[in-house]
Amino acid sequence: MEMVNEIDCELADDDAQEIWHLETPFYRDGDPENVSLNELEGKQQKSEPFLYPEWDYTSRALRPDWVTLTEYSPVKGDPNFIDQLLSERKQLVGKIKWLVEAMQPKGLLRMRKQREGDDLDLDAAIEAMKEIRRGALPDMNIDIRLKRQERDLAVLVLVDLSHSVTEPLPDSDVTILDIEKEATVMLASAIEGIGDPFAIHAFSSDGRSDVQYQKVKDFDESFDEKAKARLAGMKLDYQPAWALRCATPKHFCLNNLRAKNYC
Repeated sequence: MEMVNEIDCELADDDAQEIWHLETPFYRDGDPENVSLNELEGKQQKSEPFLYPEWDYTSRALRPDWVTLTEYSPVKGDPNFIDQLLSERKQLVGKIKWLVEAMQPKGLLRMRKQREGDDLDLDAAIEAMKEIRRGALPDMNIDIRLKRQERDLAVLVLVDLSHSVTEPLPDSDVTILDIEKEATVMLASAIEGIGDPFAIHAFSSDGRSDVQYQKVKDFDESFDEKAKARLAGMKLDYQPAWALRCATPKHFCLNNLRAKNYC
């Protein structure tokens, strides 16, 4: 948060000012609860730039520090828009939830060549007998262990906020950005209802030297009013480019996330 402060110094002019930079959020009495002054009146916060390599397929060479990515704080909108949309699309959200739940793995996983297990691994037992007859030391891992498969899924939704998403659909006033928001809201609500971890990030760019990245909702956050406000406030910026590779565990921290299936 940056604030302008008048300088009280006899050697300075009457209109002399200085900029105070606060490292932590500043909360003012009388403002909405848990809303900082920077969110109400300040400018959009941004991180230090991240540099990423780029593979040049034409020259077949890796260009180090080729892409500059900056993370921006999301702009907040009206969360009532999200609730109203979910109310209107309640039936479709239910269908999406059913489809996501259908990804539940079923049955048992047969783990072969185990020291102890639930059944005999016939192939491994035959190989062990061959080794014994040859006078060699056999591998005695000749059991099969049955392991019940568990649901292990995490989802990242990466939203394109380039200039092209302002284009309306044919014979309609609805833009591509409107469709992106609706699809993201319905998918997020369905996944939230199931309980799988998910995140919503957005990107835009003005060339490789200015890739802008926003974390609308991260994996360790709930899909509450704050997340809905950030989702409702998503707006377009420049043209898309190199954000996809940045949407990896290297950039956003997957704290306590151990999902094997990552979308």
